[in-house]
Amino acid sequence: MEALFRNEVFVAGVMAWCIASVAKLTLEIVTGKGMNLARLVGTGGMPSTHTAAVACVCSSLALIYGFDSHLWGLSFAFMLVVAFDALGIRREAGRQAEALNFVIEKIHEKKFFTVEDWKELKTLVGHSPGEVMVGGIIGILVSILVHGYFHSPPQILY
Repeated sequence: MEALFRNEVFVAGVMAWCIASVAKLTLEIVTGKGMNLARLVGTGGMPSTHTAAVACVCSSLALIYGFDSHLWGLSFAFMLVVAFDALGIRREAGRQAEALNFVIEKIHEKKFFTVEDWKELKTLVGHSPGEVMVGGIIGILVSILVHGYFHSPPQILY
């Protein structure tokens, strides 16, 4: 377990995810939406925690191995898939959930038939381009800070 915490890429990725999650919760509180601790692990919202984590891993690998490494190339492809998923597929799934929730609500209001045990679909599953971009920026900044920490000379405290 100790070796895991000496792994710069792992530490940076986890830190980026945690920082983005706390930022997401903080923004929810500041904007008056209240404290919903599920936002720490939930999908959607500002910033994208998934993008923060994979952008951090990708940029950490670039800092360690360089942009010409195969490992960085693989991580970059993975980062693009995650960002595309957040922007496209999951965002569209959220929009479809909004539409279905609206239709079911209207059907229920008009009493066409009763909708028993209907659990409203989760609509906040994807991200806007800005949310993905901010997540990416957080990831890159965290990778730079963690890289500096891992590669700085030891400080002697007197």
